[in-house]
Amino acid sequence: MKKEEKMKIREMKTKEKHILSPEGYPVLLYSFLLALALFLFCPYAGTLGFLWVLFCLYFFRNPKRQQPEQKNVVLAPADGTIIRIEDVEEKNFLNKKMKMVSVFMSPFNVHVNRMPLTASIKDAKHIKGRFKAAFADDAPEKNERFATHLQTAEQKDIVMVQVAGWFARRIFNYLESG
Repeated sequence: MKKEEKMKIREMKTKEKHILSPEGYPVLLYSFLLALALFLFCPYAGTLGFLWVLFCLYFFRNPKRQQPEQKNVVLAPADGTIIRIEDVEEKNFLNKKMKMVSVFMSPFNVHVNRMPLTASIKDAKHIKGRFKAAFADDAPEKNERFATHLQTAEQKDIVMVQVAGWFARRIFNYLESG
């Protein structure tokens, strides 16, 4: 496969051209139809339904981001608040101590995650689990998550783990090995 074809596939998979995350389209459609039906029978309930639709539009937004020109920069992969930085035993791929930086995304943060740096994808896996609050201390080990092993051109290993919570209970990840 040619390099141009790979880049085109990558752009399609990451959904970078969408102003809304495509995974939100069904939620928006059903929410809008429900709000419309509610509005026909009870304008007050319908108004609440349309407020929910507005929240869904806000939740599934996908703003454009500028990448820095510098090399060897690690960006935050997600909007949110850093809630924890600590050394942990990485158990998904490398089985060694690594630095964990936890970013908590509230329902008001952009929920589209991006690659934190230029790296190749060595491995990726989905791990089933619970749906406790994402900020809980044991959420990174117990909740449903998607782990990705990245390797930089300098052969440095990075493991990125996306953790689902009780509100945003799904993870859509388009990364593949290589």
